[in-house]
Amino acid sequence: MTYRICKPPSQSVYSGVCHRLAITSKIAIGFCSGVRHRLALMSKITIRLTMSRPLIYTIILTNMSYKRKRKTYFGFIHYRKHTLSLD
Repeated sequence: MTYRICKPPSQSVYSGVCHRLAITSKIAIGFCSGVRHRLALMSKITIRLTMSRPLIYTIILTNMSYKRKRKTYFGFIHYRKHTLSLD
C-alpha cells in the first residue's frame, strides 16, 4: 500500500530532509528510509509545494503529537494515510 502526495525537486533534497528529521527526532536511519516521504511532509519545502490546508493542518497536529506521545504520532500517520487514500 503505497501513496505519494508530493515529491521535492531532487532526490538529494528529499534524502537530506529525511536525515535531518531523523537526527532531530532521534529516529533510526533504517526506519526513516521506510517512511521518509511521510517525514518529508513536515518540512517547509513540501508544505510549499502542496499548499493544501487539510494537509498542513494534519502536519501541525502530527508534529505536536510526536513531541507529546509517540503512539499518537503514529496514529495520526495512520489516519492521514487513510484520509488521503480516499481522494
